[in-house]
Amino acid sequence: MPALSDVAWIYIILTGLYLFESLAWVSSGAVAIRSYFGRFRCPTRTHRLLGNDAGYLPTFGIAPFDATLIAESCPISVAREGVYGYVAGSLVGVDAGVDSGPASWLYCPWDRIGEIKVVDRELRLDGKMLCRLSTAGAARSLAGSLSEIAGQPQQEREVAISRFVALQFDTQPIQDRIDAWRAATRRLRFVSLLLFCWIFPVGIARYQGWLPGFSDVETIAVYLAIVLLLWWLCSGLMFYGHRRLYPGDRPQRWKLFLTSLVSPAAAMRSPDHLARRLVGISHPVAVAAAFCADDEVCQWTGRLARDLLFPKPPQGVPAESSYGTDEVAIGIVRQYREASLAALWAFAKERGFDLEPLLSQPQRDDPQAVSYCPRCHQEFSLVASRCGQCGDLPTIEYRQVDWG
Repeated sequence: MPALSDVAWIYIILTGLYLFESLAWVSSGAVAIRSYFGRFRCPTRTHRLLGNDAGYLPTFGIAPFDATLIAESCPISVAREGVYGYVAGSLVGVDAGVDSGPASWLYCPWDRIGEIKVVDRELRLDGKMLCRLSTAGAARSLAGSLSEIAGQPQQEREVAISRFVALQFDTQPIQDRIDAWRAATRRLRFVSLLLFCWIFPVGIARYQGWLPGFSDVETIAVYLAIVLLLWWLCSGLMFYGHRRLYPGDRPQRWKLFLTSLVSPAAAMRSPDHLARRLVGISHPVAVAAAFCADDEVCQWTGRLARDLLFPKPPQGVPAESSYGTDEVAIGIVRQYREASLAALWAFAKERGFDLEPLLSQPQRDDPQAVSYCPRCHQEFSLVASRCGQCGDLPTIEYRQVDWG
């Protein structure tokens, strides 16, 4: 086996760094919306490379102008009585967020919201974790929203809560942020593509001698000069774009800038890094509505509606237990779930989605099936079965249809 040259090793290492910079860790409770050659795909069709209870690595687009949006819905239930560290709804329909059971969930009345501390990515009360978010910025944003609701007079607080829930399904602020990202990275995406093409296709062709007149040793200075020009131009445009999109986050801006100065792979993926935390706390279905086809978003909305109508109980908790024994906590979770369902219905109505076929009895695929799960529509051959995929939810018997 012939030994690899120094140049070949440089390209192998650079390719590895480029793939590493393309990876995005998605924390549990968040969803990745990724583009492939510039086209974003619905999160329900995003595959996972690997993952665990803390999160996962999704597949990614390899083009330098591809990007990842990480959408994160509110991880706590908010209602009249206060805040509870659990939500009944899941993000992708069948999958549910990972939880550790009722013993770890925390209740915070409105008169104690001021005692909540933001510790890195966590909201803590009396030293105990109320919830964990994907970034410290998202944690500060949620803490600010809760403080704003708590500051409302009691008679106006319920309106503020409804507005807080509805805002997660509001597509206009999301579209505004996406438009701002596109405007702030227009030149950056073009220059990053030039840098990618110059380093990989042109550089490899030059090294292999496929470019007559440009593969000579005398032209290496010109080639490297153009590499450095495009590389550091990417870094400068990334710094400028980050300042436009995240004016208050100077530490992260300098971190990304210095990283891109020493790594051309980071410079090539800089449009991706500017997109990842773009939308903050917003429901992923609302983020997907800005990119994906209406039929895909409609199908996902129907699945989410079924999930809210027939919520999956937490791990280790029977379906009949209503998630616990604390009546206040049960009431908060139920009220927040009802508010989320109402906001989801309003979102579907605004988009012109007909959810009725997605919520009614599904078409029977197996003639031997006699019941189905109301949440995931899995079929069963026994009456009074339970769906293990949905936390042992009781199944519903198929209605008899007269085909005559």
